[in-house]
Amino acid sequence: MQGIGSRIRSLREAREPRLRQVDLARSLGLTKDEMWNIENGRTEPSARLLAKIAKELGVSVEELARPGAPAEPAGKQVEAPNDRNRVVAIVVSRWNEFVTRELRHGAEQELARSGCAVEVFEVPGAWELPVAVAALLRRGAPPSAVVALGCILQGETPHARQLASDVASSLMRLQVEHGVPVAWGVLTPDTPEQAIDRAGMKLGNKGREAALAALAMIDVLAAAGR
Repeated sequence: MQGIGSRIRSLREAREPRLRQVDLARSLGLTKDEMWNIENGRTEPSARLLAKIAKELGVSVEELARPGAPAEPAGKQVEAPNDRNRVVAIVVSRWNEFVTRELRHGAEQELARSGCAVEVFEVPGAWELPVAVAALLRRGAPPSAVVALGCILQGETPHARQLASDVASSLMRLQVEHGVPVAWGVLTPDTPEQAIDRAGMKLGNKGREAALAALAMIDVLAAAGR
């Protein structure tokens, strides 16, 4: 039996096209943190807010609020994974932390929902991402996948594009050499505003998207007989 928050999240994600959490929050006049608290059962929505949510999701209040109400369209099976054997490591740069903090938050949320174990490692900047990822992949029990997060603003330094290219090439080489997915969650925007838009505002959260990519690749490699 799902709680109201879980049903809201499931109905939102079942929409075609998919309705992002930040967009639902904006339509309701809420912050993304307030919406996250509702969907994760930390805050109980008022009756008025519940009515607004139901309207945005195209369902009745009764369907949304009644215990045990199905949260997915008929015929769509939803599996609640809880695989602690899968370990995903997040390696996140502290440079431009006002952005990377949100990327990390998005990735952690998505990985927590998957049921896998999560490790988090912080490095000073994007330049240090490859060496930290290499250390993880070479240890006795490497993670199932790595999510690399960072933000390289193109206007900050004259060599920003070269830095981004070198980091991307190094991470690509590592994942191919070790056969462990390394998901790219390093932003390379021209302005801070573009970075913020990609860290949970207008254009979604690229940290969350990188986490989803990592989880998908774990399944792909498992199916391929890794």
